[in-house]
Amino acid sequence: MLMIPAFHEQDVLWIEGLKVEALIGVYAHEKINKQPLIIDLVLATDIQKACQSDDVKDTLDYALVSQSVIGFITANQFELIEALSEALIQSLFSTYPALTKVALKLNKPKAVPEAEGVGLMITRARPCR
Repeated sequence: MLMIPAFHEQDVLWIEGLKVEALIGVYAHEKINKQPLIIDLVLATDIQKACQSDDVKDTLDYALVSQSVIGFITANQFELIEALSEALIQSLFSTYPALTKVALKLNKPKAVPEAEGVGLMITRARPCR
């Protein structure tokens, strides 16, 4: 279930349940066998222009954001989901200037066989320029 944080007085778009196969983990088998990650994102941005224009170029295109996330995760390898999550968010800030804040939930469903999933949730604001 997507958890939408309170981004006070900010417009948000979200992507829920994005599935990516990744090389991630500290154990030897995790470094050679891809495993699923499930990503939920909440993306804060000003959508007022898109509300008026009805044009995708005036908002964050969630299809492009989804492809950026998949591309970033498949092109990189991390041991910790913490490091992956931070690097992914910073990559999104670099790629999408209109993005002001990101909340990310990352689920690694096969990490602990006795659990449905393990993971983390983090929220980051765009660094001051």
